[in-house]
Amino acid sequence: MRYVFRLPDVGEGIAHADIVEYLVKVGDTVEADQMVLRIETDKAVVELPAPVAGTIVEIPFKPGDTASVGDPLLVIETEAEAAEAAPTPEPEKPRKWPEEVEAPVPPAKAAAEREAAREALPEPSRRVLATPHTRKIARELNVDINAIKGSGPHGRITDDDVRKAASEVAAPAP
Repeated sequence: MRYVFRLPDVGEGIAHADIVEYLVKVGDTVEADQMVLRIETDKAVVELPAPVAGTIVEIPFKPGDTASVGDPLLVIETEAEAAEAAPTPEPEKPRKWPEEVEAPVPPAKAAAEREAAREALPEPSRRVLATPHTRKIARELNVDINAIKGSGPHGRITDDDVRKAASEVAAPAP
């Protein structure tokens, strides 16, 4: 069965969130409560866990997109569908304690794969402080938000900072 994971109501009147990063890709197998994506609201950046176990079959948004409460964030093929497709279901194995679980990939190879994946990701420390609304304005005005020096608290980029940067680009310096 396919489960559509929708943007939950995160409370406090927040109706939208920016997709910061997906921690999974199509074809990945996830466990229930495994962190699958990061969203940013006006208040904070939050990691959301998968509500069910299964395989990711669709990711409707991409990082930088804005989703509304109720929008589908992931489509997960749950184990129920896999069980229906399998002609003879296997009996459930007893759960093992974490110390008993064997690594499916040799540790050295897994470490090398993690390091390669880490190098392919953008540098997270370059992320600037700005609200989703400010980021949206920057996208609409075609302003590189990373090139702006913020005037708000702790260097936060404000809507006015973005508009000022847009007007400076539009009117070249003499």
